[in-house]
Amino acid sequence: GGGNAFVCYDEYVCSGIPDMFTIGPEKDRTTQAHKLFSLLRKFDDMSNIKTIYIPLPEKDDIGLAIYNRLIKASGYTVTDII
Repeated sequence: GGGNAFVCYDEYVCSGIPDMFTIGPEKDRTTQAHKLFSLLRKFDDMSNIKTIYIPLPEKDDIGLAIYNRLIKASGYTVTDII
């Protein structure tokens, strides 16, 4: 077994949820890219985290780069939960 990590935009943060991380405002793709890439490296060092739930951005400009990085990081394993 292992733990879950939840990643969301600043506007949707829920207090009291353990292992909740934010990546910036929903419309600020530049901030999301910087925070996300740093966060993915952090997750690599967190052996207790086995599953990461994160919203996929729109596939435009920087959003496409973020999307591609997330797909690669997931090993091309994506599950729609909504």
